[in-house]
Amino acid sequence: VPGLPLIGNLLQLKDKKPHQTFAKWAEMYGPIYSIKTGASTVVVLNNSHVAKE
Repeated sequence: VPGLPLIGNLLQLKDKKPHQTFAKWAEMYGPIYSIKTGASTVVVLNNSHVAKE
């Protein structure tokens, strides 16, 4: 998911319901995607089938 330098996607996750943001990104980018949270990269697995694989 595209984000800003240094802070990555943190500003996009400022909502109190980040799971809704993750679901929206899954529709756009598929069930597996990565986001930047500051200096860390987080891989998001957006459904149980993908997580079991």
